[in-house]
Amino acid sequence: MTELIGADKVSVEGHDSLKKEKSGAKVIIDVGIPAEVKDADAAAVASAILEKSDLIAIYGSNEFAANAIITAK
Repeated sequence: MTELIGADKVSVEGHDSLKKEKSGAKVIIDVGIPAEVKDADAAAVASAILEKSDLIAIYGSNEFAANAIITAK
């Protein structure tokens, strides 16, 4: 995504291991990774992202993540 849009226009936020924050970025990718592989933890992470007012899209990379998103709705 950053290669398509431009590294100076994308800020990656959320999980510490993937952070590359840029002030004034046009696109913000908020990465949510639960602390443990538990349904409740994943649903809490998904819920926090879904509650953001400027959300455009959400992506779950596998069945576990997709189920967490559905549960959090």
